[in-house]
Amino acid sequence: ALLGDVKLGRKVADTLGDVPPEDLWAAEVREIATSCDALICNLECCISERGRRTRRVPGKPFFFRAPPVAVRSLQAIGTTAVGLANNHALDYEDEALADSLEILGQAGIPIAGAGLDAAEARRGIVVEAGEARIGLLAVADHPEEFAAGADSPGISYADLARGLPGWLTDEVARLRAECDLLVAFLHWGP
Repeated sequence: ALLGDVKLGRKVADTLGDVPPEDLWAAEVREIATSCDALICNLECCISERGRRTRRVPGKPFFFRAPPVAVRSLQAIGTTAVGLANNHALDYEDEALADSLEILGQAGIPIAGAGLDAAEARRGIVVEAGEARIGLLAVADHPEEFAAGADSPGISYADLARGLPGWLTDEVARLRAECDLLVAFLHWGP
C-alpha cells in the first residue's frame, strides 16, 4: 500500500497528548493497512521535540513536527518504510531531522529521501513485501534550501523541471537490479 502525505504534526500532534497513538487511525484503516504485505508513506513532518522553526525558506507558512510517540502511530498501521524527501523534513532544522532519522531507525522503519549527508539522502532502500523485494527512492524538487550537502543533513533534492540528474538515474538503475518492484516517490511542485 502507498500512502501520500502522512502529517502527524500540528493538531494531530496535539491529539497525541490525549489519545493512544494507534487511535489516530480508525480501526478499519488499521485493519486494512496491517493486512498489506507492505505499507509505504511520505512522512510529511519531522519527529522530534527539539529544534526551532526554520528560517531557510522565507515566508514558509506551515511547520509540521510530531512528538516522538508519533512513531507508534506509524507502527500501528504496519508502516514498512517512509519517504522523507519533502518540504517539511527540516521544518525544525537539522537536530529535528537527526531525531527523526534516529527515532524511525530505532522503530525499525527504514527511510528514503533524507539523511545526514547527500549520499545518504539520495540512497534508495529495499524492503520486503511478502515474497517480493520493493525498492524505494524518494526525492523532492522543493525547497532547494532543504537539500542535503556533502557534509550536511537534508533531503534528497533534484530540480526535476530541468530533467533527471545522473545520480538519480544511477540510483534507479541500482535499485532495479536489486528488487522486484521499484517505487519512485516524488514530492513535486511547491
